Order: sequence, then structure tokens, then C-alpha cells
Amino acid sequence: MSNFRFKNLDKLTVAKDGRDKRTLSVNRPLSNSGKVMQRCPNPGCQPAVFQMGGVPQDSNIEETYRKSIRRMPGADGITCPYCGFDAEDQEFIPQEDKDHALKEIKHAMEQDVSNMLSDMAKSFNRRNSSSRNSMFSISMSHKSSRKPRPFAYREDLMRNISCHVCSRGYGVFALGLFCPDCGSPNISTHFDREVEIINKQIEISKLINEEDNQEVSYRLLANAHEDALTALETTLKAAYTYIVKNKFPEKIDTLEKIGNSFQNLEKAEKKFKSINIDLLSEFSEEEKEALFKAIQKRHVIGHNLGLADEKYTHTTNETQVGRNVLVLAHEIEQFTALCAKLIHTVEKKMDQYLKELGYDS
Repeated sequence: MSNFRFKNLDKLTVAKDGRDKRTLSVNRPLSNSGKVMQRCPNPGCQPAVFQMGGVPQDSNIEETYRKSIRRMPGADGITCPYCGFDAEDQEFIPQEDKDHALKEIKHAMEQDVSNMLSDMAKSFNRRNSSSRNSMFSISMSHKSSRKPRPFAYREDLMRNISCHVCSRGYGVFALGLFCPDCGSPNISTHFDREVEIINKQIEISKLINEEDNQEVSYRLLANAHEDALTALETTLKAAYTYIVKNKFPEKIDTLEKIGNSFQNLEKAEKKFKSINIDLLSEFSEEEKEALFKAIQKRHVIGHNLGLADEKYTHTTNETQVGRNVLVLAHEIEQFTALCAKLIHTVEKKMDQYLKELGYDS
């Protein structure tokens, strides 16, 4: 039996050191879209779990973004998209994947040992075949293992996007601040995804309106308008929280008093000015007015079934009290474009702060 080969274990072997030592490698479980699970090792990170796809064959970084990345695509190191924590690849492997690897190795060893015992039994029986005609005969048998190979299921997370800087695909639960591969700020990528979803809602509302169901169409448009402000509020809040924690820790107490500040343009401006970011620095007066009006309209939609109240009619002079406010597709598209411009302003400032913190490559 000295020539016996551990065929199953050999398939997992990537290097051997003498007769007794070997380095094993087990493929990590993949989701349906081919992504591996990662878990942020930062104890305070929530939700911590995200996914990463394979390294794109062409990951050329445009010159515009060269100074935004923490590392070249595919290099060792991962940035948590939620909290921005950096560590080596190995630190992000979740315990579930480690446990699965051990099960794979155990299964391979059990199969090889089972095969070895079967071969031993066959060899023994061949050597003692002459005894079968005698009064006493001895034989050896072994029942081969039929255990199925371990299987691990990984479900894709809700949001799957690609970094606008390095093109690496990754998945998060809803919102991320950074690309896990190159480490660049990615909040504009996430907001673009929100805009894409909102545009699909608008298209559906148009189709329903063609079916002569005006009320349902109106409600879908209203929901799309609401979603635009919700996306803006959530993104601004996440960015503000990260910047305060990492760049302005002396203002950490302000995080306890955020509330719904980012639903209000004036309050949001004040919050960001306290961390040296002028949200509307690149906005014209007409754009500021359109943004303010859209936010006011969202409050009426969300809290009054779309019926104008005295405050709305007084500030916008658009309609009469008690009547439905107009919700138009092109206005929502304008609103999301203005929101995206806000997010881009914040992302550029985040990029600057990351350099100051020494996170650039």
C-alpha cells in the first residue's frame, strides 16, 4: 500500500513539503452571480456582511480617479463598503467559509481513507484466494463511504453594483460608501442605482396611466418622488456619520441629534457646513429653488396623501389648499438629477478627506 495515492486530497493540494506536509486550497462558496461572501472584522461594523465578484479582466483606472483609490484593483487588501475599515483579504473571510473548507477537506480525507481500506481488502483477498478451497477461509470486506460532498449555499444580497472607478462587482444590503476592492468612495454609484430604480417606477406609472388608471399612476409617481428624498436623506446621513467619526471626532455628539435633519435642506446645509462642506456651492439659484420645492412637495405627499396644505401653498404658490399637488415624471427626473449633484459634491469632499487621513494608495 506504499504506492497508494490520496486522489481526493491531491485535488485540493497546491504545494507539498516533503512526504508529510502539504498546502491545501478549497474554493470558496459562490452566490448565483459568482460572488464570495465577506465579513468585516471591525467589531463595531453593521451589517458587516457584503459580497465581492471576480477581478475584471480589464480594470484600467482612468487618470481622473487615480488619486481616489486606496490600492490597485485585485491587490491584497479589502475595504469594508459600510465602515471603510481596511485589512488583508484573509481577515475578511467569514467563519462560515472556513467551516465549509474544513468540511471539504474532511470529506476528501474520508473518501481517500475509504478507498484505501477497499484496496487493502481487495489486496488481502487476492493474497488469500488459495485458502478458499480449504476448510477455513479468511476474507476482508469494506463498505465504501457514500457521503455526499459538502454543499454551501450563498444567496446574492439585495443590491449588486459595479464600482464606477475599477469596475469590480460587489453586493451589499442597501447602501455602501466605498468600493471593497480599490477603496474609492462609491456613494454616487449607489445613488445612481437609486435613480435607476426610481426611473423604472416612473415607467411603470406611465404604463398604468395608459390603462386608464389615473389614481394608481399618480400614487406610483408620488412614491417615486418620496423615494428620491429618502435615498438622498439616507446617503447624506451615512456620509455625514462616516466623516464625523473619522475626520471630526470632536463632533461625535452631534450624531445623537441627527433625527430627520437630512429631510430638510436648510438643516442639511447647516450640518455639512459644520464639517466644512458646502452642499449647494455648485448650485444656481434656480436649481436651489427647484430642489427646495421638490423637498417641500415630498412632505405633502408623504404626510398628507398629496393634498396641498397652507404651508405648501404659501411657500410654493403652486395650487390651492386641499387639492392634489402636481406630480410629474420630468419633475421627478429633475429632482433626482439635483440630488445626484448633491451626492457628487459630498463624494468629492470625502475623497479629499480620505487623502488627508492617509487612505490614498
